Amino acid sequence: ASVDSELEDAGAICGMNRRQRMLRITIPLLLPALGSAIVLTFIRILGTFGTPALLGLPVRFYTFSTQIYASLNASNNGDAYVLALVLIATAITCIWINSRVLGVRKSFVTLTGKGFRSREIDLGAWRWLATSGVALFLTATVFLPLLILLWESLLIVPGDYHLENFTLEYWIGDGSIDETYGEPGVFQSDNILRSLWNSIKLGLSAAFFNGIIGLLVGYAVVRGRGTLLSKWLEGVAFAPYIFPSIAFGAIYIGMFSTSWGPVPALYGTFTILVLITVVKNLPFTSRTGIA
Repeated sequence: ASVDSELEDAGAICGMNRRQRMLRITIPLLLPALGSAIVLTFIRILGTFGTPALLGLPVRFYTFSTQIYASLNASNNGDAYVLALVLIATAITCIWINSRVLGVRKSFVTLTGKGFRSREIDLGAWRWLATSGVALFLTATVFLPLLILLWESLLIVPGDYHLENFTLEYWIGDGSIDETYGEPGVFQSDNILRSLWNSIKLGLSAAFFNGIIGLLVGYAVVRGRGTLLSKWLEGVAFAPYIFPSIAFGAIYIGMFSTSWGPVPALYGTFTILVLITVVKNLPFTSRTGIA
């Protein structure tokens, strides 16, 4: 979100100091975008499965999505379905909140007599402190973990950092050392290269269909803005955003494990992977179409 600097200049002319301009002009103009970001982030985290499952399940720390997974694993399907319905209800509520925050037109317009003009804020002495803080944060959360991951991929025995323990076997080896259990390196393994091709094929197929469907949904929503059908279509297109992938996959497996009239059983086929991937990513492509 950007703020017209002329509004801040007008506040300064009216006698406001920097703190008053921040509280009465800048922050109110940023609140719609900030509120929408908070709502979208909340529902995204609520439906996240991978990270909570990897880090939380070993210590029995459950979230909604991992509890659904645990219930399905324990054949307690009733609890899993109830939790899934709660997530769906939460998604609908959050979509309604997001709609109320942004309004019917999904945009806010500030009326002025001149064109929009933005201006960089001079942080003065705080500039280097802010830059150092951002650099430190990125180093600790992005670059350092990537470096450690690369380092660990070169070790034969984890935790042993002597030079003789470093190897490229996991990358280009032929599987001759015991630690790789006879499996060749990633660039020598037919199974891994086949998996890479499957991922590329799935990504290209889903991206093609997602682009077309998202554009059509966006066109229909924008053309019918404010109507009940438009709101319903936008809500349906956005709903998969919160569904846990594990529950989403279980739903579609249940739907397509057997044939339905002219529709054949799709379980175990590439088609069902494309279908689930397209629907799961529909919220992103539909938002792009709406924008």
